[in-house]
Amino acid sequence: MPESRTEKRQRQRRERRELREQELRLKRWPSKLWRTTARVGTAFVTIVSAYVLFFQVSASFSPLSQTVLSPSDPFLTQFTFVSDGYSAAHNVRSSCNVSVSLFTTDKFFSYGGDFVKPFPKVRSKDLITVPCSRRMTYSQIKEADIVLIFAFRRSFTFWDAKQTFRYKVAVSPSGETRWLPQPVD
Repeated sequence: MPESRTEKRQRQRRERRELREQELRLKRWPSKLWRTTARVGTAFVTIVSAYVLFFQVSASFSPLSQTVLSPSDPFLTQFTFVSDGYSAAHNVRSSCNVSVSLFTTDKFFSYGGDFVKPFPKVRSKDLITVPCSRRMTYSQIKEADIVLIFAFRRSFTFWDAKQTFRYKVAVSPSGETRWLPQPVD
């Protein structure tokens, strides 16, 4: 039985509608792909930025110099550090721990230091001087080391960070005393 005129129109409309829907689907697909790519790219840039902000450009300290205040007493020393991060360090506290071993006895002396008065804010490239002054008059030092501990809060964080520096005494043949940096265990 031949198709009536009405049925023919309905069939043609249905075919045109399906064809239009198929064309629209093909046009929408690249736009969905671009939106998904943009979301993934934005997430990646956000993660990389957070990593750089918190771990690469955050505050940290590096030793700059040391000044032995008395040649006869190497334990009267000031250490100078530079803030070499791009962001500021807040509530910077330092502590000096001294350990001494003598030739004359097998005794080992250790003097722990309390945190000295904190620096409220240390900006990038600022210098801070940490006194490590312990009055000791031992002439027969076999071995000695100083451990300096910095505790501070980095910008954009709510927890404290710690940095430790260790120095070992070295006496030259002329009798001059220097503190040599050592790796921290």
